[in-house]
Amino acid sequence: MGEIRPSTTTNQINGAMDLRILMRVFMKRWLLIISFTLGCGLIAGLISQFVLSPIYQANTLLMVTVASEKLPQATLNTQTRQNTTTTTTPMPVLTMNTYLEHLKSEDVMNRVLNNNDFPELTISKIKRMVNASIVRDSNLIEIQVQSSDPALAANVANTIGREYVKLMDELQFSSVMVLSAANVPISPIKPLKKLNITIAVLLGLVLSFLIALLLEYMDNTIKTPNDVNRLLNQTVLAVIPGKINDDKNNRNKHLGLVAFEDSKSPISESYRDLRTNLGFLGLDQPFKTILITSPLAEDGKSTTAANLAIVVAQAGYKVLLVDCDLRKPQMHIIFNIPNNQGFTDCIFSEKDPQDASHSTVIASLTVMTSGRIPPNPAEILNSERTHKLWSKLETQYDYVFIDSPPILAVTDANIIAAQVDATVLVISAGKTRIELALQAIERLIRAKARLLGLVLNRAVMDKEEYYGNYR
Repeated sequence: MGEIRPSTTTNQINGAMDLRILMRVFMKRWLLIISFTLGCGLIAGLISQFVLSPIYQANTLLMVTVASEKLPQATLNTQTRQNTTTTTTPMPVLTMNTYLEHLKSEDVMNRVLNNNDFPELTISKIKRMVNASIVRDSNLIEIQVQSSDPALAANVANTIGREYVKLMDELQFSSVMVLSAANVPISPIKPLKKLNITIAVLLGLVLSFLIALLLEYMDNTIKTPNDVNRLLNQTVLAVIPGKINDDKNNRNKHLGLVAFEDSKSPISESYRDLRTNLGFLGLDQPFKTILITSPLAEDGKSTTAANLAIVVAQAGYKVLLVDCDLRKPQMHIIFNIPNNQGFTDCIFSEKDPQDASHSTVIASLTVMTSGRIPPNPAEILNSERTHKLWSKLETQYDYVFIDSPPILAVTDANIIAAQVDATVLVISAGKTRIELALQAIERLIRAKARLLGLVLNRAVMDKEEYYGNYR
């Protein structure tokens, strides 16, 4: 049986996904990446300008004109007897290295110090300043002297050349002459400001991107529908974008009653998508009372409940939205209606639900606010009167959507989840941590709630990507 190998198309798709992930990381952390990169360039520029001392370089060029040595005396006597003219044997080319090492020896450095006025220098300092090398394929020796003092660099370079020429004349090994004397350098060779800034910017870009990837790796929040499926093993009922990039009409738009204020927006469309998915889930096991909750506060459960109720009512169903958050109610704020009567009045005084509710501009939608805040919300919600109220409302409305406190904050949501037909859990993309979402799901399971799925709220995505998820 032949080995199964991944196709080229699969590799291209995986590569495109990896690139998309990197682009998503860049778009999410672009401020960090750009700021860190520019900061590195700025720091490198400031250090090069004000911290690093400018270094000047002076050059002297020496030329070995006769690469020869005197022969030993015995050899010279033999040659004299054979020929009246005394000859010498040329030196090998490798002996240029001997001249070079001799030039850098302490003997030459001592002559430089002893015969010249350099009180601030020592042999070790001169050696650190001097760099001598053989010019390739030639009999030239280049002396380079670097110093923060341009005049000192030129003086030392010329002194070394002059003293070495004297030493060679004394030793009578060969003829060495100064081919080019050192001039006082005008501009420094170090630091290379442009090069330093360029390297710092490139390193800053790479390092900042690595930091962004590390932060993304350490970020244990739910960010995408794939995270919900893979990490929580739950169905994604809808993805509600916080804003649509490249969509000027929806950028930073107030997301209160967007399904009513801007019914044609992509955000409203995602609420209608949630309505459709709930309709599919209710084909075999119909439900009327639906709890909307979230792991923690500010995940957007109240906004989701309000907009979901609006789009269901717009579809022609008779809908009641009940605010059962008896600790921090929000529906009267979202719909801008009074909260002088509501859910607690139906429980305490057995007031008729229609008398305790408020009509809205949407003909089929009625809102029941929380009413007076009781001192014992959990006991109120777990009472027999609350059970009877749900049964009564089911006969009067097609759907009853219930907003509750966060499920991890108090026990109220667990109590309601055990009483109603179904529950929808709202999590906030990039905010809700994985472990908190798992704890919320576990509590609903222990309450024997029928969890329909999760709504991924405030997801950040591009316009094309948004529409691509629903093809």
